[in-house]
Amino acid sequence: MATVRLKPGSLWRRWDPHIHAPGTVFNDQFGGDGSWEEYLTRIEQSSPRIEALGITDYFSLDIYEEVCDWKSNGRLSEVGLIFPNVELRYAVGTAKGAPVNFHLLISPDDPEHATQARRFLEGLTFKSGDETYRCRRDELIRLGRSHSGQHLDEKAAHREGANQFKIEVDAFIGAWNDNTWIQKNALIAVSASSKDGSAGLQGDASLAALRRKIENIAHIIFSSQPKQRDFWLGQGVETADNLTRIYGGPKPCLHGSDAHDLKKVAQPDKQRYCWVKGDTCFETLKQACLEPEFRVALSESKPQGAFESQTITSISMQNSDWFGDEPIALNGGLVGVIGARGSGKTALADMIAAGAYALSPHANDRSFVRRAQADNLLTGAKSILSWADGSSTDNALDCVDLEDVLDYPRVQYLSQQFVERLCSSAGATDELIAEIERVIFTSHPVESRMGAENFGELLELVAARGRQSRQRYEESIHGVGRRITDQMERKAALSRAPRLIGSDGAIGTTTEAAASFRRTD
Repeated sequence: MATVRLKPGSLWRRWDPHIHAPGTVFNDQFGGDGSWEEYLTRIEQSSPRIEALGITDYFSLDIYEEVCDWKSNGRLSEVGLIFPNVELRYAVGTAKGAPVNFHLLISPDDPEHATQARRFLEGLTFKSGDETYRCRRDELIRLGRSHSGQHLDEKAAHREGANQFKIEVDAFIGAWNDNTWIQKNALIAVSASSKDGSAGLQGDASLAALRRKIENIAHIIFSSQPKQRDFWLGQGVETADNLTRIYGGPKPCLHGSDAHDLKKVAQPDKQRYCWVKGDTCFETLKQACLEPEFRVALSESKPQGAFESQTITSISMQNSDWFGDEPIALNGGLVGVIGARGSGKTALADMIAAGAYALSPHANDRSFVRRAQADNLLTGAKSILSWADGSSTDNALDCVDLEDVLDYPRVQYLSQQFVERLCSSAGATDELIAEIERVIFTSHPVESRMGAENFGELLELVAARGRQSRQRYEESIHGVGRRITDQMERKAALSRAPRLIGSDGAIGTTTEAAASFRRTD
């Protein structure tokens, strides 16, 4: 039976979700059909390498299908995903006189996705005079000739019709809500530009509600501006809770080269490349809409995770036929291994722990390694880990007591049996509390541990400050209380003193003026 190798998991990959191609309807500066060779070569030689492409054109999937044909013929071999990006225009203009652009990013997973997408587009209409035009090529040509004259050739008429075709916001929302397929297989993106995006509406207070509606239905914002990204992540003037209440939640900001000529291909402004974490599939884009902060980045280089000395890149086994000869690739953000019962998840976790010198405390009769030793499956076997800094660690697995060659393990391993033991007793056991304290302590950077060696010492140092502050406040409160008591006692003493009335009728409390006062009590 063939061995199925595990995928390394979610990796940061460069995407260009907004890129035009030769033959695009508007502003085509590529140079005609003869420019395809250079266009494809620029993508193939892009650095960092582009692995996902959103082929963009106005109201059409034709150019997207042409790029797919090139890939079928052997080009763009390292591009794992190509999907259509249909650019549309709302029937509302910005302060700079341009209509607000928005995009339909369509999943290519359905074999009939092009047909289904065109069917949805045909349901979008534009009315001019007594005529109604649908969003498809022949209707756009008819609109262009109706508007600018029957003398226009097909290409010019198509371009003119596309230039005139605008979609009412409410009409688009209605069409979207009525089409189950498009809801499951497409995402809406809107430009945040002040020239041809939603930001261009901010100067007119009467358009504030319309702008909010446009941004609310969008899943993705096309912008590379840091302030825009902070806003849509809930880290700017609006909190994440307010974004959820007003706009339906935080949204990812994506950015592409928006190339209309060869020089711009794979060259976004300010080298703000679009990095998306995940496989090269459309589901990754959907996941990015759920986790925009952690799945999308706009930067010259891909986001870096842990230090290379702390990142395992692969695991392999020596002298182990059941494991196979090929190493299993891992990634720095690995948090879980998914598989059916008995598929080897615990075995893989034990092998990683062994290679990082962390298995010994967890090796008991129920662990994989002990059972495998009993069945003579680990004779001469060795677990080998490769680390991102170029180093490697290994550990023999056929000995009774696994070798721990370091004072501290390279990883912290919580085996299934260990977790079950901690959680099996009612209430918090000493062992569980000790493990919680260890995790909390190790999560603090060394420089913030105040010289403490363990959680108890750190707690004592931190708590000492609190106790000292509390003592000072208690003393201060006690002193204020004493003063208040003294004042109250003095006031009470005054009320008990004999009252004297002078000959002029004045009331006094001293007896030294007895000659001029007479007793009244």
